[in-house]
Order: sequence, then C-alpha cells, then structure tokens
Amino acid sequence: MIPVNDSELIRFDFKNEAPKYQKLLVTQFIFCDNNKKRIIRQAEDTYNKVTIQEEPFFVRISCNFKLLEEKCIEYLAYMKSIEEIAITKEIDE
Repeated sequence: MIPVNDSELIRFDFKNEAPKYQKLLVTQFIFCDNNKKRIIRQAEDTYNKVTIQEEPFFVRISCNFKLLEEKCIEYLAYMKSIEEIAITKEIDE
C-alpha cells in the first residue's frame, strides 16, 4: 500500500539466508501468493476507508497515503531530472 516505483524494487534471493529464516520467508511468500486477491482487496478497502470515507479509526492507525503518493511523485520527478542532467553532462563531454 506504500507507493514504490518499480525501478526501486530489488530482487530478494531466499537462498542467501539462514535455513530457518529461508523457511520462514518461503512460507510467507506462499501464503501471500495464495491470498493475493484477498490481500489486495483488503488493502484497497483500507485505502478507501482512509482517503475517501475518512473513517476516524482507520485514519488514526494508517499511513497518510495521499502524502506518500505525493512524495513518490516528487521523488520520481527528482530522479528524472537527475537522469536528464546526467545525459546532458554525457553529451557535453
């Protein structure tokens, strides 16, 4: 539910972890994969209760989703400007 640009995601290799932790990660991954639709539906429901319906309980216990979305957009614009500066420097050199 926290906005993250795909370019910021990292691959996580369970094989590099200790066996007990690896087993836990695999178990959690399988659970999430098997319950993906339900998890997404509950996340969307929570998002709507916070941002649209503004239910006090959910607003109090949740992140400020609108602010996070705004900051994500700002970050993407900032990263794009850095890329453009880097490209300009390469052309000048």
